[in-house]
Amino acid sequence: MKRSIRYVAMTVALALMLAPAASMGRAEAERRNTITVGTLTPLSGEFYLSVWGNSTSDIDVRRLLHGYGTIIGQSTMDRRFNPAAVEAMTVTKGEAGSKIYTFRLKSGLKFSDGSAIEAKHYVATLLMSYLPQLRAVGATIEPMSAIVGGTEFQSGKRTELSGVRLLDELSFSVALLGKALPDFNELRYVDLFPTPIESALPGTDLADEGKGVYLKGKWDETSLREALRGDQGYCSHPNVVSGPYRLESFDARTGEAHLVRNGYYQAARPAIEDIRFISLGNDEVEEALKTGRVQLVNKLLSKSVLESLSGVQGLLTQRYPREGMAYLAFNYDNEVVRSLDVRKAVARSLDRQAIVSQFYGDNGLVVDGYYGAGQWMTLRREALGLDMPKGYEYDLKEASLALNRAGYTQNKPLALSLLIPEGNAVAEAVAAQLEASFEQLGAQLSVERRPWVEVLSQYYRQSSRQCDMIFMASNFSAYFEPTQQFATGEAYQGTLNQMGVSIRRLYERADRMRAVSPDAPLTYFDRWQEFQAEFMRQLPLVPLYSNYYTDVFSENLQGYDIAAHASWADAILDASYQPE
Repeated sequence: MKRSIRYVAMTVALALMLAPAASMGRAEAERRNTITVGTLTPLSGEFYLSVWGNSTSDIDVRRLLHGYGTIIGQSTMDRRFNPAAVEAMTVTKGEAGSKIYTFRLKSGLKFSDGSAIEAKHYVATLLMSYLPQLRAVGATIEPMSAIVGGTEFQSGKRTELSGVRLLDELSFSVALLGKALPDFNELRYVDLFPTPIESALPGTDLADEGKGVYLKGKWDETSLREALRGDQGYCSHPNVVSGPYRLESFDARTGEAHLVRNGYYQAARPAIEDIRFISLGNDEVEEALKTGRVQLVNKLLSKSVLESLSGVQGLLTQRYPREGMAYLAFNYDNEVVRSLDVRKAVARSLDRQAIVSQFYGDNGLVVDGYYGAGQWMTLRREALGLDMPKGYEYDLKEASLALNRAGYTQNKPLALSLLIPEGNAVAEAVAAQLEASFEQLGAQLSVERRPWVEVLSQYYRQSSRQCDMIFMASNFSAYFEPTQQFATGEAYQGTLNQMGVSIRRLYERADRMRAVSPDAPLTYFDRWQEFQAEFMRQLPLVPLYSNYYTDVFSENLQGYDIAAHASWADAILDASYQPE
């Protein structure tokens, strides 16, 4: 069914008397200009890089902790250097068709401990994103095939990364290989923030003695693991940061975090001094907002929760499209789901529109492809009046025929297992539908429920898994790069190709989309449509829905306008909390 997708914000004053504040949290907020934010996706503590996982709530915290990025405008196709951090960016041609990006940083930038930010700290982030030894620490490290000297560096043939140079304290350059170009998202290789390497990996430093950058000092896999992944490691407890806030505390057991304004941050001075994050279930949202236990709940989806808040005086809402989707991911380690007919049978066993209508109403839409409602490609498709490829509607007769083609009968029934997060009502509805459909089809489904953190760990293959399917919802990067999700090489397995998909034709379509010049967005859009059509032919996962998020917040949170910003973390910087 075609739905209208409009990138608009709807700010509505809701109409009942707000209950008086009773909690110490509200009183503290009034005294210290503190807000408490309720998040429905618990923080897992991945506050540094995405190579260990990419939960949406963790992404928000990262953006608050790590600032002065080199590139802005990622989601709007107005990609350019960030004048708050970069004085100049130049692009020149190098040998063999290579392209060299050179950055000159602004002087006077500082970390949260008052130490100077230099070029080496940006290069440190690039190096830590590709350091091959991190694979032994559970990270998925992308092959460095696009950066000059990257293959030799990752293979251990060279300790220096020849294509990345430290030119002086405030300047560095990154050379991209000619054979890797064009690449529509090539700016992602130079989209960097500064890492205080002295704090992230004590006893090390970055150096360049004329042959490229290298990490000097005494370190090994053991020290890497302790420094980054230990109980107080830099990933979950970054003690020195560059963003508008610094981390005061994080409790991995409860998923609660406390951020305090960074007095050394120069790009913008947030009015809000303290931000506390707490985890909420859908059944806790109404009470938390009405009593003032939280001042904002981010990324609400539930139709019933939003209806319960309708008419509450003192609360405002903003609605905006999600750059992500929910889906059933298949575990391609298990041979049974490698059958396209099995995947089609699963898709035909789900009434996706009924689930969307029940839980999201007009805030949700069925997805027939690999896209989110808020991506610029989706918005352009909608503006042009173009339909997406036809999906797989609920049809048990067709599901039965697909199972027969796959070789399953009443005497040889299909048996699948599904992993879902605990306490997720939508996941439970999907599981219930599949169970009912499978019973009619003579198939078998077992359902396992685990905490969200454990589901993510299995999804990213950081822990062992035996399930055939995982209910998952995730947002896409601003650099939409499905070549990574569907790359077949061993180096991509994990947080890049999370489920082990190996479909050559799908990867070829994704790579054709990637191999477009950054200044040719219309060509990219045309190839994106071709990719979506191939995606539905191959059905590597079962797309469920995308949706509009809704943020609900106190009317005393003034200047908060998420629809005008790229992310929640950007919007909160322009807001102030003015209690009654």
